[in-house]
Amino acid sequence: MSDLPTSFTLPYPVSVNGAFKLHNGKRLSKEYRAWRDAAGYKLRSQKPHRHKGKVLVDIDLVAPDRRIRDADNVLKAILDLLVRHAVIEDDSNRFMRRVSIGWEDEGEPSR
Repeated sequence: MSDLPTSFTLPYPVSVNGAFKLHNGKRLSKEYRAWRDAAGYKLRSQKPHRHKGKVLVDIDLVAPDRRIRDADNVLKAILDLLVRHAVIEDDSNRFMRRVSIGWEDEGEPSR
């Protein structure tokens, strides 16, 4: 497993409930594509280390408002972004050894 820690922040992700909607033949919602573009730009600007092989992923979330939210609804967007930008090779069981996700009261939306 890669032993080099990488830390970065991202905008709060779009929920998986709103990310995949078939509209005009497009599977991804406008909101998800906008988040993916903005998050990708922010990720690239922080120049994260690219991990090869097996990884452990630890995600801290800060809700953008006081609504009740499910952490698992934003996990897919974050992991897919990390794969898309080659921060991790893949989010399959071949590479992803453990994912930890939790909530923080303040700070960046997701780190």
